[in-house]
Amino acid sequence: MMKYILLFTVYIASSVSFAQQNPKATYTIEQLVNVALKNDPIFAIAQMDSQIYRLQYAQSSAALLPKLDMSFDTRYNVMRQSFILPTSAFGGTDGGYKRLLQGTPWNANLAFDASIPLLNASGLANRKLAGMKRTKAMIDLESRKQQLTYDISLLYFQLSTLQSLGVIYVQQEAAKKEILITTTQKLSKGTATQIDVEQAAVDVVTS
Repeated sequence: MMKYILLFTVYIASSVSFAQQNPKATYTIEQLVNVALKNDPIFAIAQMDSQIYRLQYAQSSAALLPKLDMSFDTRYNVMRQSFILPTSAFGGTDGGYKRLLQGTPWNANLAFDASIPLLNASGLANRKLAGMKRTKAMIDLESRKQQLTYDISLLYFQLSTLQSLGVIYVQQEAAKKEILITTTQKLSKGTATQIDVEQAAVDVVTS
């Protein structure tokens, strides 16, 4: 964890430094947090766990739903049974015979099978367990996001404070040098003493 904090510290510091050189290049806390979330392996694992447990919960819920099975098949009868009758049975002349085929060439079957679980104790227990795991994964994911947001925000404000102190220090140094120049000018005009100039010089050197 410390390695990632140090990396983000360097990133934020370089961002603030670059923003000083280029006023148009500004970085918000939200942007830095998004960078952290994209590059944090723990957050990536928490995201995958959350997705896995959501799918497991959906799978456990599906086991409690009514089931409907359907089957369909069709067949074509190449060889059909046949029998022979005398043609006289059909009003024809005696001594003749007629061949008749039995059945149809095509056969089709369609079947449905439905079942409704009245009490599935194992399925209910699995669904409850999957729901608890899903909730825990969501909490872990949000907790990791909040922790990263807190860490990056704290680093951001700390570096911003250091940056402000740096600006104040530079301004103080510039003011001391300006006092030294002004005191030297006053010395040449006789409105300041050599001691005043030496004190101003000491302030610049010891700063």
